[in-house]
Amino acid sequence: MQISLSNGTSAAFAQLTGDQAARFDLAKFTYLSTVGAPPGLWLVGPDSPIREVEQAINARMKWRWASSGATSGLGIGAAFTCEALKLDCHVVQGYKGSADAGLAVTRGEMDALYVPESSANNFVKAKQNWALATISRTKSRFFPDRPTIFEAARMDPDQTWVMDFLANVEKLGRILIAAPGIPPARLAYLQEAVKQTLHDPQLIADGEKAERIIEYLDPVSTHRNAVAAVGSVTPEQKARVLKILGAGNSALPRPTAHGSTGEITCAG
Repeated sequence: MQISLSNGTSAAFAQLTGDQAARFDLAKFTYLSTVGAPPGLWLVGPDSPIREVEQAINARMKWRWASSGATSGLGIGAAFTCEALKLDCHVVQGYKGSADAGLAVTRGEMDALYVPESSANNFVKAKQNWALATISRTKSRFFPDRPTIFEAARMDPDQTWVMDFLANVEKLGRILIAAPGIPPARLAYLQEAVKQTLHDPQLIADGEKAERIIEYLDPVSTHRNAVAAVGSVTPEQKARVLKILGAGNSALPRPTAHGSTGEITCAG
């Protein structure tokens, strides 16, 4: 029997976009728990004149977002934020990860970045970036003074749906999964062992120190989030997601080697 700690958000989008590597159905896995589901932050450069979301919307500029790939966390957050706020965006792929992408924004090569709250906290503490908003309905524990995107922007029902779709898939976060068909008694033992482990005060303290926050969510709720993310999406909604990510385009650039980039243009 194999247990895996997986990025549930990335797995959900891989499944929704028909990624050939996604030979699975998240709704059918056995779930042990959610370990944590950190929200994402919208960051800009330290010298950017944009300091609030309303300024970003009113700027009427071409936004260059740093990304490591169309269906990477960076690319997904950028695409959904641009779609929801009707921003004119250029999502530039090819960065090795959030550290390289963050530096590109710091240097002014790019204008914006979407990263999980722990990375955002590190970048902002180093005065490398500035946080505009948390892309969630709940504030980030690291940025209690910054608004959520729902507080910072006026959105119509369609725009709200786009932001909520992203926020709801992000609820999957980091998940502990196992294959289907585990005998009930063994599964119950595993789920209880995981629960006790993830409530261990020392483990929680170590996670806090490393800024890897443990936020246990029970198996039933975790499975419910997975079903909501991939099992309850209508064909029309799936087509909308594909359009937002650009994955419906056969010419969609894929992540490239470090030092070169691919690009997606999206106008909200």
